[in-house]
Amino acid sequence: MFGLQYVYEQIEQPLIVPLSRIMSRGVGVQRERLRALEADLGNEVGERKQVWEEMSGGIKYGSWKKAGEFLVRSGVPLHTKTETGSYAVDADTLEEFQHYPEVAARLAIAEVENLHKLAVGYLESVRPDGRIYCQINSVGTETGRMSCFDPNLAQVPKETGEEDTARYKWGLEFRKCFVPAPGHIWFHGDYNAMEMRMQANLSGDRIYIELFRADGDPHLDTEQRVFGTQRVHRRESKIINFGLMYLEGARKLASQTGMTIEAARKAITTYFLEHKELKNWQDQEIEKAKLRGYVDDYVGRRRYVRIWKESTPREVVNMPIQGTCAEILKLAIIKLQDSPLVLPVHDELNWEVEEGKDLKKVAAEYKYTMENVMRFPVTMQVDMSWGKSWGEQEAV
Repeated sequence: MFGLQYVYEQIEQPLIVPLSRIMSRGVGVQRERLRALEADLGNEVGERKQVWEEMSGGIKYGSWKKAGEFLVRSGVPLHTKTETGSYAVDADTLEEFQHYPEVAARLAIAEVENLHKLAVGYLESVRPDGRIYCQINSVGTETGRMSCFDPNLAQVPKETGEEDTARYKWGLEFRKCFVPAPGHIWFHGDYNAMEMRMQANLSGDRIYIELFRADGDPHLDTEQRVFGTQRVHRRESKIINFGLMYLEGARKLASQTGMTIEAARKAITTYFLEHKELKNWQDQEIEKAKLRGYVDDYVGRRRYVRIWKESTPREVVNMPIQGTCAEILKLAIIKLQDSPLVLPVHDELNWEVEEGKDLKKVAAEYKYTMENVMRFPVTMQVDMSWGKSWGEQEAV
């Protein structure tokens, strides 16, 4: 039933028309609100740079060599150096040491700068009719996920989160800038814990299957199993759940949680002792990929892995989960192609629905379709909401 022919005939080919409609429809933007957000972000960049300079004794943010020397003097164990012999202080290098306050200050600047550039780019993309018309590529990633460009609206930050980061602080403000056409209401459908549910389905992990069927909290469950506590290490448990889904190692886990590397190793061991079926499935997927030279998702889309690198095992385990989630979103778009869709992004669909419609009936129809395009032991759960913008919603 499934295979590459299915992927083409039942997913990619039927997706052409609905994606064309979405791109032609565009998405509404409240230009003045976005302009004010851009100005606020510019001000915050300046404020955070001032904090860095006061912390570092007057070192400018752009003085990479002096910044690296300062961080080492402050106790940050930097080890990567550039071609000129100075310490590397780019965001990717520093991420490992983000629990040091001096590093956190620099990373925060980079994060807000990126958000400011995002706001500038969106402002430049608003057409005279007050809408942004982005391009969507249905095969823009190796896992089958859609990509968005000119501009990339998939970079709009999430509006909520437990992490104290600039992206979460500003995410809600970004989303408030995206609005429906006059006389319409913004509808939002978000797959809840989609990748974790898919991991449970593909691996057959009984702990996760029973947990999701009982509408349990996977992060609380991991906290109890790994740390033996309740609501004390929720942040760390969330990082463990998502990190080990894609085979992150102890060093990476330690840098994200603030744990020691030894404590991170212990957490990983404890986690997989509990989730033996998940670990077996990951190992099997890696072995199959080595033998076949490719890994595939549930419906048969392939990612070839002929050259084996350090990152390849993570890519192999990522593909079936993320790829199958992408297939579900695409099938939902096909099923709902006659609805007023304006933006598919990550694990969400967004619509602008005419006022005066039976909104609860519309929401129920969208939710049922999204949850039932494919059947699994653990059902895909969709949270529906509506409101006057992408960022101002109330649950249905």
